[in-house]
Parts: sequence; C-alpha cells; structure tokens
Amino acid sequence: MGTSRTALITGASSGIGRATALHLNDAGYRVIGTVRHQEDGAALVAGAAQPDMLIPVRCDVTNEHDVQAQAARVGEITGGVLDAMFSNAGIANMRGDVTAEGCPVATLDRMMQVNYLGAVRAIQAHLPMLRAARGTLVMNSALMACAWCASAPPPSERRWKPSRTPHPFPRTAPTPSSGPSCGEGLR
Repeated sequence: MGTSRTALITGASSGIGRATALHLNDAGYRVIGTVRHQEDGAALVAGAAQPDMLIPVRCDVTNEHDVQAQAARVGEITGGVLDAMFSNAGIANMRGDVTAEGCPVATLDRMMQVNYLGAVRAIQAHLPMLRAARGTLVMNSALMACAWCASAPPPSERRWKPSRTPHPFPRTAPTPSSGPSCGEGLR
C-alpha cells in the first residue's frame, strides 16, 4: 500500500473512539489511538483489520507532560504532518446523584479536567501538525448540561426522577452562520 493518511484519535480505548479507530483502520488510514493503559492499546490492535496500521500511544490528557510526549511521538510517526484528529477523550458522570445540587464539585472538576482542558491540551499540541497537512479536526465532548428550575423542590421531594429517556427539548440542526466555520482556520 502507498502512503496512507494518518488520523489521531484521543480516547481510542473504548466507545466512539475505539469504533472510529477501527473503522478508519479498516478504511486504510494509519491510526494513532491514545489510550491510558497499555492493555487497552493491545486490545485495540487486536481488534484491528490492519494491525500494523494501528499504533496505540499511552496518554492521559489531564497530564501536560503526557500530552507533550504523545505529540512528540505523533510528530515522529507522521513526520510532523497530521491529516486528521478526532478529539474524543472524555468521561461522563453517570453514577450517583447527577443533579445540579447533588453532584460533588470534585466530580465536576475531574470532568472539566478531562473533557474540556484535556481536549484543549491535546488540540493545542497537535494544531501545528494539522496545519502542516491542512488537516481536519473533529471534536466530541462529553460535557453534559441539565436544565433545572431553581424553584423546583429538592430531588428527594420530587415525584419524578431523572432518567435516560429522550431529551424533552426538540433537537434541531444548527443553522449555518455567515461567519467562518470552526475548522476554517486550519485550511
């Protein structure tokens, strides 16, 4: 096979990140997938259609040193040119009390460190390589929002409980704006 395009996927050990890594690998991309644990990397490669084209790299996006070391490794692998990045690493707090008044601040802080600042760290570290290739950046966020009425009774007094039912508000496609798109700066 000739020179293949390279995609970096953060959070490739499970869920959407793993599925995307395996899909792109099957489509012929050289995939660099970040994982936090070596055994997750081995499992990722074991599931690949082209195992020699899937490179797991250990990285914790909450650790600046890890992100910089991982970016240096990506630069070595790609020659400093990255065709695509899927910023996907993230966590969700779906255990315990997830209400606005019940979720511990430490849990929210951890989510922000991974889901927001982790994405910022990883994206900043790889933007020069994306620009060099005129590459594409795709972002997925596990940041969640809930709307609660401040005058509502506390959770223990409610007759209803939050559930994983479909969102009560209609979801509509975003309308195009007249300004530049988020990825336009990479072009």
